[in-house]
Amino acid sequence: MALVTFPEGPRAAIIVADIMTAASVTTAAPRASTVLVRGGTFVVETWTDAAPGRRLVFLHGWGQDRRAMAPLAAGFTTGAECLLIDQPGFGAAPPPPGPPEDAWGTEDYAEALAEWLATLPPLPTVLIGHSFGCRVAIRLAALHPGLVVGLVLIAAAGLQRRRSWPQRLRRFVLRLTMRAGGLLGPAVKARLAERFGSADYRRAGAMRPTLVKTVNEDLSVAARRVDVPALLLFGAEDDQTPPEFGERYAALMPDARLVVLPGFDHYTVLGGGRHQVAARLKEFLGRLGGAAQPSAVQPPASGAGSTPT
Repeated sequence: MALVTFPEGPRAAIIVADIMTAASVTTAAPRASTVLVRGGTFVVETWTDAAPGRRLVFLHGWGQDRRAMAPLAAGFTTGAECLLIDQPGFGAAPPPPGPPEDAWGTEDYAEALAEWLATLPPLPTVLIGHSFGCRVAIRLAALHPGLVVGLVLIAAAGLQRRRSWPQRLRRFVLRLTMRAGGLLGPAVKARLAERFGSADYRRAGAMRPTLVKTVNEDLSVAARRVDVPALLLFGAEDDQTPPEFGERYAALMPDARLVVLPGFDHYTVLGGGRHQVAARLKEFLGRLGGAAQPSAVQPPASGAGSTPT
C-alpha cells in the first residue's frame, strides 16, 4: 500500500492500492497507453475482463490523477473494461497544447475524450467522475449522448455557488484587484495571487489558464441536455461542491438520483466513503442492466492514435 497525498492538501490524502495488486482480480494484466487526440495527450490505464460487457471510464478530479480512482475501480473489473485516465495536464499527461489565451475548457476535454471513445469497439459505456471529472462527463454526455448509457457523478463541480451580497461584493473586488495587478506586471500579479488566490490557483502552474476558464463555467445548460440516467453522490460535509449542487443537478437532469453520504467531505467521499460509493455504484449499474449499446458513431476523420507507454 502507498499513501499518496494529492496537491489539495492533507485532507485529500487517500490510501491507494498498488495498481497491479488492485487489478489482480482481472483476467488480463493492466496496460497503459498514451492517447493523442486533438493535440492533447491522455494516459489511459486499462483493466479488463476476458469478455467485458460494459465499459467504465473513470475521470479524476482537479490536481489528481488516475490513482485517485483506482481503489474504486478495483471492485468493478469483473465483467467490465475499466479505463482509468490521466487527463491532459494531470498525472503522466502533459498540459494541453497552445498559448494561455487558447487554454482548454471542459468542452475541449470532453470533445477530445469523445473523439477517442468513438474509435473503440462499441460497449455500453458509463462515465464515472469526481469533481472536475464530472464537469468533463457532463459535457461529453450533453454533446455526444450516443456514446454513453449512464453517468456517475461524485462531488460534481460545474455550477456557480449561490452567494450572499457581501460575498458577491468581495469576489468582485478581488477580481478587480487581480486585473489591476496584471496591468502592473507579472511580479505584482504573482504576489497578489499568492495573497488572495485559492490553493488550486496558487498550485496550478501551467494549468492556471485552464483552471480560470473552468471555474468560471456554469454547466446548467449542459446538464439539462443529459438524457441518460445519472447517479449523483455527494458528501454531506463537502464545502467545495456542497450537496446543494446535487439538488440543483437533480432538478436539471431528467433522470437523476441524488444520494448524500453523511460524514464525508469532498475528498473523504473517495477515501473512507469509498465502500458506500461502491455500493451505490453497484446498484446503479444493476439498474442499467442490459442497457442498449451506444449508437454507432463514425470515427472522426482526424483519428485518435494510441501508443503503448
